[in-house]
Amino acid sequence: MGLPITVAGLAWTVIILWDAAWPRTITNPKLGPLPVIEDLAIGCLVLGLIWWFASLRNKPDPEGAAAIDQPVRE
Repeated sequence: MGLPITVAGLAWTVIILWDAAWPRTITNPKLGPLPVIEDLAIGCLVLGLIWWFASLRNKPDPEGAAAIDQPVRE
């Protein structure tokens, strides 16, 4: 039951985001140069990229770091 519920939840989220992003002054007002939904999308993208790069820093490098420290033998 997990996959159908996940797909239904994703579809519902897309429909709600589509409705919120529809160009209407009531649901998507302009508080600055961009509508609110675009500000939120840019903010989520920036936070997601920061989280992604931060998680890459903590991931161990299985072969790269050890190979750089050892001299090459011919």
